[in-house]
Amino acid sequence: MKTFVLVSIALIWLAALTSCQTRTGAHFFPGMQFDRDGRLIPVGSESLFEPVSGSYYLFFYGANLTSVDHMERNHGDSDAHRSLYLETKRDGRLDRTVKSDLLLTGDFGTVYVEKTCFYNRPVESNYSSVAIAFFSNGYDSGLETPAVLADAPRALPPVSSISLIRLIRNKADYVLVAADYESTGELRGLHLAKANGGKISTNGSSVGSGFRHTALDEYGIPFTLKVDADISSHPLRLPMPRVSEESTWFIQFFDFGKLIQQQKLRAGVPVSSRWLRPSVTKEEQIIGPECDSRLRQQKSMGLPTTGY
Repeated sequence: MKTFVLVSIALIWLAALTSCQTRTGAHFFPGMQFDRDGRLIPVGSESLFEPVSGSYYLFFYGANLTSVDHMERNHGDSDAHRSLYLETKRDGRLDRTVKSDLLLTGDFGTVYVEKTCFYNRPVESNYSSVAIAFFSNGYDSGLETPAVLADAPRALPPVSSISLIRLIRNKADYVLVAADYESTGELRGLHLAKANGGKISTNGSSVGSGFRHTALDEYGIPFTLKVDADISSHPLRLPMPRVSEESTWFIQFFDFGKLIQQQKLRAGVPVSSRWLRPSVTKEEQIIGPECDSRLRQQKSMGLPTTGY
């Protein structure tokens, strides 16, 4: 089951209370950098109070790791939002980053894309991934809103993965279904959730070979999904769900999530489309190439790059 990063931050904060480090709990800094060994180093004057504007870094010091939220409070925004989450190993070296970009929100809750990158771990056992996730409404500070492009880019990078989202309504309740596929069409992850009034009540995932075929049949999720042509002229043929369907969304991720096309489908044909481009933080300009290199290595080895 996916665990939303905000929850893990709260646990880290509790762990920090018992830490024997000089610093404990939350500390704010105007900057951050990596040293030559890949450790996260705060830069600038330390404060226990949150800045009222601009970009800043929230460090949580725990007993076994340090977490860092790169926060942004744009002009006119009432609240800051997190543009990147970073986490260290016990020795302070970078271990993991998580970027969460909003896709959909409504009475069904929040649907977002989560890009997780691992560092200083074996590629064979720790999969970096771009996948769909669900959470309750009301946690906007934990999500980035990607830029909406006016038109489709002229030159498109390769499609790296595909996701299919189905939102199913039963009176006041919703069932959220998301399937993550490799660019080859292989199903890697299936995520199911129930929601009411924007609050997620149950949230579960299946990955690898742990798919419940009854769930695939019930919600009309194909075991393979191959897109060979423009679906605006060649409808995407999907199984009919056994339950009444509210809406279907087809998401294509280009170059491991650097560019996203989000299309709403009706009878397999797009009825709306938009292009999204997530932001790139200063840290990602430095460590992003390593994450992409690991994802390309996973792909070349036949390992998952989505669904996790």
